[in-house]
Amino acid sequence: MTDHRSKLVGLALAFLFAGSSISAQNKSIPEAGFVGTFSSPYSTIIIYGRGRYREAWGDCTTESYESGTYSYTHGILSLVAKERGVRNRGDKHWQSLFDPKIYREFNGDDTPRAREREFVLVEWASRLYLMEGDSLTDFVNVINFGIEPRSSNNCVWPVVGAFHLREGDEKKIVTGNPSLPENPSSMILKKPVEAEIVAIEGNGEQRIAILNQGTEAGLRPGMRLLLDGGQPKLWGGMQIISASDHTARMSLDETAEVGKKVISKFQQVKLTVTIKKQDN
Repeated sequence: MTDHRSKLVGLALAFLFAGSSISAQNKSIPEAGFVGTFSSPYSTIIIYGRGRYREAWGDCTTESYESGTYSYTHGILSLVAKERGVRNRGDKHWQSLFDPKIYREFNGDDTPRAREREFVLVEWASRLYLMEGDSLTDFVNVINFGIEPRSSNNCVWPVVGAFHLREGDEKKIVTGNPSLPENPSSMILKKPVEAEIVAIEGNGEQRIAILNQGTEAGLRPGMRLLLDGGQPKLWGGMQIISASDHTARMSLDETAEVGKKVISKFQQVKLTVTIKKQDN
């Protein structure tokens, strides 16, 4: 997304979430209620209680960890990293990711994560999610896509907004809406939305689609939609910039044409592989 389009979306979201705070949860959860293990396809966070935590992640060749302290107030869990290590799988000794040379060796030019991070605890019926405070809109979009509430903590595809869920909660059935602040909660669609691209403005990466559906259908700034038959993206994708009663403006990150249909719910396709036995 270009800087121009990023500013448009940023302004829309700033207006949308004005007056809303990540601490505006329905209630504060006592510490005993969130001590445990939270998993996503990317990492596992263990909240030990008494102000200590540990996070672990890795890939085929390396494994990494972070440990430190936390504080919890007004519904916000603040993690402060004291150690962060990495090693090749099979090695006995850890190397510090706080060492710039070691970090570059394993992560190249990727920006290091902050030493202090804020998470919110989101209840959904008897489920408990742990997510960074700036990802609430992503969570709503994943709900609208139909990916959440998920039934597995394993690496699922597509991995979009892979939020940490308390281990065992993936088996629990949910009802109603999750405990989110009012504005993101209002973005959860009551039913899937389908719209048509009736016009396209601009060229190249600055194209903006005009849709024939708006707020009356449930569209709000910050929502992501998919081309019919398309796939959710971890980064980027088509996002509503503004909406009136019966029309909406949407940023375009993909090939799209006037007359194409866009949808809010991801149509997951199950592949069946049949193996035929060859006669000898």
